[in-house]
Amino acid sequence: MLHHDVRFDGWDVRDWQRLVSALRRPPSRVADGAPTGGLFVLHDGAHVLKLLHSAAGRLPGAGGRLRPLPELCAEHHARWGVSLHDGALEELMERIGARASRRDDLVDQALSFVATAQRMGREGAIATHPAELSSLRVPSAEMLRAALSRLLPDGKVLALGLFEGGELFTALVLRRRGRAIDLVLGPDELRARMGLLSGDFRRDYRFLAAAIEELAGPIGTGVFTELATFRELFVSPPPGAWARAALVRDVVVVPLAGAALVPIAVDAVRGAFAALVRATERLDPTGRVALLSAGAPTPRAASVLSSLRARLFAR
Repeated sequence: MLHHDVRFDGWDVRDWQRLVSALRRPPSRVADGAPTGGLFVLHDGAHVLKLLHSAAGRLPGAGGRLRPLPELCAEHHARWGVSLHDGALEELMERIGARASRRDDLVDQALSFVATAQRMGREGAIATHPAELSSLRVPSAEMLRAALSRLLPDGKVLALGLFEGGELFTALVLRRRGRAIDLVLGPDELRARMGLLSGDFRRDYRFLAAAIEELAGPIGTGVFTELATFRELFVSPPPGAWARAALVRDVVVVPLAGAALVPIAVDAVRGAFAALVRATERLDPTGRVALLSAGAPTPRAASVLSSLRARLFAR
């Protein structure tokens, strides 16, 4: 996953904190009283040893009877949860280490982690909510390598740049060399090479891109936007949101071609499909059109489908 002589350059504590904060769910997307954050449960099989909420911190409840994870998540207003048998993390690492080889690349290690976690999930050592690990569909190694090669070709970099208040808020640059990442570059060194900024990220991202190419190499895929926009799009965006943002240049993708264009095009199709479903639900009084346009029938469409089945198979 990481090269044996990987370099971490251009980072300080503040920039790491900024990067983590950019990935958090924005308060504007959390309804009052709605579940938020995640719940971690450590247990011995019968009793709770520790309860930790990602937003609220340590919770009382140690020593209590172990209950189903969905029930605990609902009680503590958590959107998701992970339940671990005492010693499960150590065992997970040991199993992954036993299977690891020096020839393993990023894809090999990721698939090994998921496969081992799924196996321990079936054994009851690890549980997740709302989706079980065993139900997670994992693409093949060939598919992942092909996607990675298009997104981050050998010798090029994957870049994320976030702006706020006319300044570079944070940035993350990953450079691939061979089968591993050999450089993780932060914003500290990039800021010094960007010069004076205009305050409009649509122009300023060019200075950031030039600094990245000077320090790390050619950009394979780059995403540049404002912090607020990224936060809104990163967590559960509605269908078509990324495509609309790219169209009006609220998000700048470099280069806007090839592999970088594929997810935007897919998101645009999702947005068009969702709009079609909403339109048919409003305008179609019988539900017949919804049968053709929607992947999952609405109750009205399901009623029409049941009626058609009864007529077709009536004796």
